Amino acid sequence: MMTRQSASVLLIPSLVVFLCGFVSPVSAQPGEAVVPPTPFSTDVQSEWLYEVLPSADEFEEKQGDPPAWPGYHTNPETLERTLAGYVFLSADVPPVEGGYSAPIDTLIGVDPEYRLTGLKILDYNETYRRTKGDFLADYGLLSQFRGKPIRDDFQISRDIDGLSGSTVSVFAIARGARNAARRIAETYLGYDPTDPVQEAREARISDALSQYSWEQML
Repeated sequence: MMTRQSASVLLIPSLVVFLCGFVSPVSAQPGEAVVPPTPFSTDVQSEWLYEVLPSADEFEEKQGDPPAWPGYHTNPETLERTLAGYVFLSADVPPVEGGYSAPIDTLIGVDPEYRLTGLKILDYNETYRRTKGDFLADYGLLSQFRGKPIRDDFQISRDIDGLSGSTVSVFAIARGARNAARRIAETYLGYDPTDPVQEAREARISDALSQYSWEQML
């Protein structure tokens, strides 16, 4: 069992490095929100679980099929322990949505209300890294997934804002997170995917996208 306190002890060294400015991917203006740089590793650290499921104060070991970390919250007054949600790796919930160059590894949280609680990019090898650097460590991109219902369309330029010149990458992140979260929620949280309205939306989106190549969507 990993608690928030024990994870915080492990987090202190990385916070010191971050605050010293050695790993910041961008130069932020005063008051501007930033996200930690992409770790470029899928060796999940315990503190990352709390980043994507912040309401949890302890996690059990990774378990189940598809595998996920159950997170729990304990009421400090009643000591009642309730399920806060699940955290999982996108790579553990196939089929994996491909990016422009390769799949984009993400760590994702989903709660019992069928909402995403957070999304952290762990690793990617998109072509634009050569010219843009760590371009997916973008607060505006990642923050919009927090609290987003998994029944939403997750359609770029409609209910998801993209990044200029990176439509394919954002599409892969958004649809990959949505589809994987739905499967996790169906397996562990009683989510019912048989929604005729949602199925009609899916068909409409697929028809629209089939008219374009990856290059046209950039």
